[in-house]
This record gives sequence, structure tokens and C-alpha cells, in this order.
Amino acid sequence: EDNLMIDAREVNVKERTGEGIVCYKLSGDGLNVERVVRAPVFSIENRVWTLNNATIYDTNGFVHESNVDVQFEIDRPISGLRLLGEDVKLRDYSLWQIGADIERLKKSGSNVEALRTGWHMKLAYAASLVVMSLVAVALITWKENLYINLGLGLVITFIFYAILTVSGTLGENGRLSPIVAAWSPVVLVGGISFLWTVYKVPPCFLSNLDKFKLFAIK
Repeated sequence: EDNLMIDAREVNVKERTGEGIVCYKLSGDGLNVERVVRAPVFSIENRVWTLNNATIYDTNGFVHESNVDVQFEIDRPISGLRLLGEDVKLRDYSLWQIGADIERLKKSGSNVEALRTGWHMKLAYAASLVVMSLVAVALITWKENLYINLGLGLVITFIFYAILTVSGTLGENGRLSPIVAAWSPVVLVGGISFLWTVYKVPPCFLSNLDKFKLFAIK
């Protein structure tokens, strides 16, 4: 936050309290630390962060003041912090909410790869319905046996979601680009199904058209 670096062990967004906070007050050019403030607990009221029973250290590491309440004015909202927790389920949040928090956290210099991956994954899961429809059409044009198509469709569905889950995990860990992680399974499976359908449908259509003409002549 401008010339202030904040490291908090725990923040309760709902109650607007937290524990284990350390604030580093930087110089105007941001190159030097002017003082360090540590506090076991803190509270947040509007834009004011109050560090209770804080200890202030000078730049040499010596205690300058202790057992005092220190306040900092922070413009950055804490609403986006709830998306950084380990137990957070991104499916509980809307695309607009995640997108807004991504922009806020990006401006503060935070790592947003996991959030970007989650944002794209929500769209990819929605697109998976179209992919499964393409898979069904492709299977119908390949075999007319219902049982073979049903069994193979379940296998393809399992493989698709397995790849989507693995690639999504890699994207959240920063090993893959969020776009690649979320959309590569959709493009791969959906693209193959679409190309197969385009390849098979015209012959099937022409074959049925010839049968219809023969029936009409008779």
C-alpha cells in the first residue's frame, strides 16, 4: 500500500480483525525501511487499521516503543482477501466478483494466477456442456450401437474432466498459463469432436438423401 508493506498471518474478513501483523514503513523512494511495527492483533474500521499492543522498532532493530496502539490508513479493501484462503471455493463466487478482486489484487502487486485460473475454469466448465454435446454427435455418426456409444461417452467424459482438473491445478500453481490450463482440454476434445462431425455428417446426410429419393420414386 504505497510506502507501506503489510504481512498478516490471519485476517477475518467478516469480523474485520486479524492476528500476527507486521508493517514495514518505507521511505519516500521506497528503497529503505524507516521503521517496523509488530502487533499480535489488529482491527479494521473503514480504511483505518489499528494495531493493538504494538511494538515499534527502528531501522537498527532496537525497540523504539512498545505496548502502544498504532493506526495506519489503508485504501486497499480487504474484500479480495477472502479469495486467497486455502479453503476458499471459487465456485461460490460470481465471475464479476472474482474479476473485480483480480484487478484490485493485481494493482497491489499480489499473485493472481490462481484467481485468473479459477475465473477461466468457471467459463471452461460452462463450455464443457457444449463439448459433451459435440462428443455425443460425433459418437452417433461413428457407431449406431447405443451401448457402445454410452460406454465410450462415459470414458471420454471421465478423461475430459480428469485432464481439466489436472491442468487447472497446474494453472493455480503457476506451472501453466491460466488460459492454457482452463481451455486446452476444451479445445482438444471439442475440436476433435467437431472435426469428426464435420467430416462424417455430409456423407451421412447424402446417403440418407439418396434413400429418401429412392423411396419417393417407388
